[in-house]
Amino acid sequence: MSTKKDKSTTAKDVGLGLMQDGLVQKHGEGASQIVQAYKGVRYDSAGNDIGHQGRNLKDISNYKVNDNHADANIKQQAGFSGELVKEARDNQEAILKGDTTRTRRVQVFAPPIPSGKANKDNLVGCTDTDTDSGVPAHPGLKKC
Repeated sequence: MSTKKDKSTTAKDVGLGLMQDGLVQKHGEGASQIVQAYKGVRYDSAGNDIGHQGRNLKDISNYKVNDNHADANIKQQAGFSGELVKEARDNQEAILKGDTTRTRRVQVFAPPIPSGKANKDNLVGCTDTDTDSGVPAHPGLKKC
């Protein structure tokens, strides 16, 4: 009689463990978005480095401020940081909701202009992408 009870308890424990595993995976992947913004790298859901090296919060905090343009430099750095944090929070929220689209900053998609600088509108900075293809999921851009 006790072995039947032990088997049902074990099956219940296994079921609860598997449910918690998915929850832990989802929240861990969501939290990793903030770490990725800080480090400037991207990882897939399995933890493999995707190979993207971009601007990151750690480097932005070390940018030099020109004394002649301190106010403008500080606002520029705040804008860069804001875009990264917005991207990370949007992606974290999407992961927790189970949504497969991700927010990416527009520099990833905009071709350079002839001067060699990134072709980026200062008022519009992010777009949603499909996680599998990386192609923009929606034709428009949104403000970061």
